[in-house]
Amino acid sequence: MKNKYILGLCGAAALALTTSAYATTDAVRYSLDGGLNWTVAATDGDGDGAIPDSGTLSITGNGYNLKAILTDTFNDLGTAGSPQMDVSITGKTGVGDIWIEFSATTFTPHPSGTLNTFVTGNIGGSQTEITRIGDDNTLFSLDANAASLGKTAPTIGPLSGPGENGSSSLSAAGAPDPYAITMQIRIHSDTSGQIVSIDDFLKVPDGGNTLMLLGSALSVLGFGAFRKTRKA
Repeated sequence: MKNKYILGLCGAAALALTTSAYATTDAVRYSLDGGLNWTVAATDGDGDGAIPDSGTLSITGNGYNLKAILTDTFNDLGTAGSPQMDVSITGKTGVGDIWIEFSATTFTPHPSGTLNTFVTGNIGGSQTEITRIGDDNTLFSLDANAASLGKTAPTIGPLSGPGENGSSSLSAAGAPDPYAITMQIRIHSDTSGQIVSIDDFLKVPDGGNTLMLLGSALSVLGFGAFRKTRKA
């Protein structure tokens, strides 16, 4: 009985170490002045990879009223070694710019291929998306004050109007383990009150082609309704 008890403790300790090794921290922040100053809007409080922990996340400023900002990543979506990240934004535009970043840490090991980002949706004004790797495994690394810390994918956009989409790829090979990924969405509008309904999706290819991955991104436009049901 004593040996079984010791083995049980060892097993629990091993599980704890394994869980800790693959724990991911993720957060959302936004800027109203082109990235000079940032406000952290939410962090993942329960460790499931999804933000917000309940309901929806609202971000306002510069006249923008973005009522549903929903994000998802590992442990809920993808794995530590095969990252998936999703940002779903709905609401109405203000006038000027708003930048939103979704960042997650502790992806490991890095994939031998590429990280592919797909952007789709209907956007009042225009949207630009930039994905980057932070080799120092820090949330939001490679911002304007730390430009030497990682790698940046080619910019997607600006995209405007209904149904526009785009894609971009970034090699993760050679990145130190663990590492961070940040998705930055920049929205610009010259007219307030326009509808925003966009989704940005990141994934490592698993043998499918670009159209299949883009189809995955399109499918998560219903992500908000699913998340509200799942988190209720």
